[in-house]
Amino acid sequence: MSTFSLKILIVEDNLSFALELQMLLEELNYNVLAQVDNSTDALEIIYEKQPDLILMDIGIKGDLSGIEVGHQIKDLQIPILYITSFNDREYYNAAKNQSNMIGYVVKPIAKISLKTAIELSIAKAYTLKNQNTDTLSSKNNIVHKNYFFFKYKDAFQKVYIKDIAFVKSNDNYCENYTISGKTFMARIPISQLEEMLPSKRFMRIHRQYIVQIPCIDAINFTSNVVKINSHVIPISRAKRKPLAALLKTLQ
Repeated sequence: MSTFSLKILIVEDNLSFALELQMLLEELNYNVLAQVDNSTDALEIIYEKQPDLILMDIGIKGDLSGIEVGHQIKDLQIPILYITSFNDREYYNAAKNQSNMIGYVVKPIAKISLKTAIELSIAKAYTLKNQNTDTLSSKNNIVHKNYFFFKYKDAFQKVYIKDIAFVKSNDNYCENYTISGKTFMARIPISQLEEMLPSKRFMRIHRQYIVQIPCIDAINFTSNVVKINSHVIPISRAKRKPLAALLKTLQ
């Protein structure tokens, strides 16, 4: 099951602050991928492990500054939250124009402010930028074309779409049941979520349910139900023929 906390890289040359930052992130249930103090190690980890978010100081050790590192990896489109002592418009503009800056925070920073900054940064990073971007976001969930970021226990959890077994609608919320048995609540109407899921694998078989076809364990067209693990899910009469036709395309 490919579900995990966001992978965050800390690039900070002040060891005591870096340790404090790591402790704060871990308290907030985020996964600290690594903690480095120089541009060389930062680039090596970025290219090798592809973090989901980078917390970057500007005045780091090595041949490159934090802004220059951000500029070098701009094509990777990894969001960068700068946490720096440089409270200067010139540095802010350079970070914004030369890198994939998603936020700029001036030290010192309290835990609650850090938590807010990170959540806003993640939301910004995956917010719908234009009509051609397959993303959908809200305060408590973010949807990308290959995976979702769901709010879970005060942290964002990354869930690949292929790991969602079925979805159940609950008014303006959707309960997303994963293959491993975990459930994630998302504040998205099922009609909108249906548009985000690949139609070759997912089908809305009832006004309240979307299922991933390969996850179906059994189908009973007499009783109009499908079974996924221990869950029995109804099939509306209007969806019987489309479901049968879709099953044939997967054979």
